[in-house]
Amino acid sequence: TPGAVLLPFAANATAIVHTFLAGQETGHAIADVLLGRENPSGKLPVTIPLSEEQTVLPCQPVEGVHISSVAGLWTQGGGGGYGVHYDCDYTESLHVGYLGLHDEPVGFPFGHG
Repeated sequence: TPGAVLLPFAANATAIVHTFLAGQETGHAIADVLLGRENPSGKLPVTIPLSEEQTVLPCQPVEGVHISSVAGLWTQGGGGGYGVHYDCDYTESLHVGYLGLHDEPVGFPFGHG
């Protein structure tokens, strides 16, 4: 996903149904849960933070650097190209998601449900 899932309304909700990687039969599956025909017994595959400040910042595009459409080579300048080069500084190492929020309060922890 492009960013964190934030649920500022969670404290005021009786229940929350959240789907991941929805497929062709998702509508029927959610209807079965909402109508009480199925038990929503899944566990969260991610940690849901309390705020955006608990997330890793996205990569930033590097001005003037593009990927060539030929063999994925880097090219300088703004003339065409396959895509934009992004500068990603992964200083957090493996401390992302639930590992990065180990000792912090979160909205919903990994495995909740």
